[in-house]
Order: sequence, then structure tokens, then C-alpha cells
Amino acid sequence: RLAFARKRGEDAHVLVMPADGGKPDELVVEPGKSWPGGWSPDGDKIAFVRLRDGHWNLWWVSRSTRRQRQLTRFETLNNYLRYPAWSPRGDRIVFEVAETAGDLWLYEPGK
Repeated sequence: RLAFARKRGEDAHVLVMPADGGKPDELVVEPGKSWPGGWSPDGDKIAFVRLRDGHWNLWWVSRSTRRQRQLTRFETLNNYLRYPAWSPRGDRIVFEVAETAGDLWLYEPGK
């Protein structure tokens, strides 16, 4: 199976489908942005990052039950998460947290 995101307007949902083709099955359809990462070793859960209310956090969703679980509770507005991947034993998930910083530059024409 393949996990992927489908963008609809400003939202992005998590879907799965058989690797050899077929109808996609939407697992995460709530408003906001959800981007899938890696599968758990048992093939049931997909780690994904979700943007809701201005905060990025790490979640997983079960393919078989559609149950979702939030794993982190980041509350800052200047970071984002991406690239979640399960460890081979399924006891850890690695992901990137990046902080955005504003930089102001001043350009003075003629100098």
C-alpha cells in the first residue's frame, strides 16, 4: 500500500491505496494540512504531521480502525514538522522540527 496526501483547496488529507492501483481510501479528512510519513513495522499505522490552529504536531492514524492519536503538543507558531519515520521495532518515530525565523533586511536604493 501507498500513503499519500491529496490537496483540496487549502486542506491536505491522508489517503492510502494498493500499490498496484485501485481506489484511494481517505484516512484523515479533517480541515487543515496533514502530510503522511512512514508506515509502522506492522503495516497498520501511518505517522503523519498535521497543521491545525497554526500548530504543527506529530500524529499517527490506523489504517484498519481509522483511530488517530496525537503524539506531540507543540504550541509555538514559528515551527513546522516533517518527514516522520518509524524505527524498525516500531517503538520510536523520528521526525524533523524546524523553526522559522524572520529576518528583516533594509535596502537603500542609490547607496
